[in-house]
Amino acid sequence: MSATDLPERGWTTRHTQRDLTGKPALFLDRDGTVIENVPYLADPAEVSLILGARETIAAFRDNGYAVIIVTNQSGFARGLVSPDQYRAVESAVIEGLGSNLVDATYACPFHPNHPWRKPEPGMLLAAARDHGLILAESIMTGDTLADMIAGAEARVGALFHVRTGHGAEERAAVEAWAKGRLTVRFADALLNLFPFANPVTRDIADREHCRLKLYNPR
Repeated sequence: MSATDLPERGWTTRHTQRDLTGKPALFLDRDGTVIENVPYLADPAEVSLILGARETIAAFRDNGYAVIIVTNQSGFARGLVSPDQYRAVESAVIEGLGSNLVDATYACPFHPNHPWRKPEPGMLLAAARDHGLILAESIMTGDTLADMIAGAEARVGALFHVRTGHGAEERAAVEAWAKGRLTVRFADALLNLFPFANPVTRDIADREHCRLKLYNPR
């Protein structure tokens, strides 16, 4: 099957009925960013939130951001995760975060190639079209180079790479990719984004937040 034969869209779930038109988005990778990374997660009992994820997501939402999870889920294509298992895990993630925090989840069940599979930007672009989001004011957060590339290709306003999940092992590759190209912020975990949720504190966080490293475009 060629890329042109693949279905255009993956799986989407709308979790709230908020009007998101004209809002910036906090785009979040799921495994290794919001929840602890479990390869090909199929058991909702294994869902474990990363410390601070709930509070950080709530802060962004309270400051006017849409919250969109964008997640590669090749376990389906590999025969390791069924659609029902995926939905059960998704429900556990949303329940763990609390009601009305995440507006939508976009998932790519295809492998190896598909316009929605990160590092391709398809999930972010689809979410922007579906909900009228402002990509230039949005943020992409994830633990892999693929997450960062997807955000850059979608032309979001800022990228955050975290050390959780695969982040520690991919940090050097992300730093090398980022230099001289665009602004990328580096954090230990999603919790470290908290000061950036509020426009009033964002400039202060840029200057003073000790666990963030900033590359500026030249």
